Amino acid sequence: MCVSLSCDDKVIDTGDVLTNLTISQQEIHADGQSTVEVTVELDKNASSDRRSVVFSTSSGTFLPKDSVKATVKAEFFDGKLIATTKLRAPVRPGTITVTAKPEYDIPSQDFILEGSLTATLSVPAQIRLNPSGFAITANFGSQVALTATLRNSDGKFVSAGYKVVFEDLLGAGGPAGGRFNHLKDVTTDSSVTAASYSAPKLPIGTDIMIKATVLDNAGAKTGITDFVILTINQ
Repeated sequence: MCVSLSCDDKVIDTGDVLTNLTISQQEIHADGQSTVEVTVELDKNASSDRRSVVFSTSSGTFLPKDSVKATVKAEFFDGKLIATTKLRAPVRPGTITVTAKPEYDIPSQDFILEGSLTATLSVPAQIRLNPSGFAITANFGSQVALTATLRNSDGKFVSAGYKVVFEDLLGAGGPAGGRFNHLKDVTTDSSVTAASYSAPKLPIGTDIMIKATVLDNAGAKTGITDFVILTINQ
């Protein structure tokens, strides 16, 4: 963290500008939804036109504008002049660096306070498979849209990069032999994977189990799975 800066051989103490950059927690799930509070303290004698702070982040976004920068006017809380903003987590894990600087210019260079926190993997705990319908035409005559939504143990989004495998199975357990098209089988910022399914030539009334399963980092199936039943109607 920067504690002072030199401007034309004059040292400006941090107390004259910004102090105490604080982040409410040091770890956050990389789920694109969780938030932390970021605060910085200004000299309580700062003039009213010098009370705005520019926050910047290397990852995630500041609310409410979902921007990597936020300009905040400091206000008094318990006798202290404080600028506060909320940072929304990214969907990819890693170190997040947050900086704060005065909105007004300081001669020679900007004065910046810096802090950091860690975005940890938001791991899947459940998956929900939803079809656009439950009836389908045989011989690839129609398609059913499928969405598989992943959530962590808190019911929030998972991190980007988790893969889902889609399968079609008949009652005996073997593959139905249909086709999965428009496949989007890796989570992005929406925590959703998707595909469209068309069925092969099968008798009317045949049930097809469509199954979606989360894969681990090695590509092996996990126990996190869901299924729906589609029925051949013509």
